Amino acid sequence: MHLRAASDVVYQEIDDEVVLLKLGSQESYGLGEVGAHVWKLLLETGDLATTSRRLCEEYSGDSSTIDKELTELVGELLDAGLLERV
Repeated sequence: MHLRAASDVVYQEIDDEVVLLKLGSQESYGLGEVGAHVWKLLLETGDLATTSRRLCEEYSGDSSTIDKELTELVGELLDAGLLERV
């Protein structure tokens, strides 16, 4: 699945976190250290599978657990309108 930040979303890195603002609704969202890292990888790679591979390389966790948690986070970001499918 190919992804990008939604066109009405701006974000700012603050220390190890990312704050996202959906301009249309003026809703803000915060991502902690791991979520912020995932956000940056998603924007860098634009691809869910590539992001998953990179996370599996970087974190010494079970790949099925990483895939499951990544899919859940991406689902939440899509539902909130922060990410969109390309």
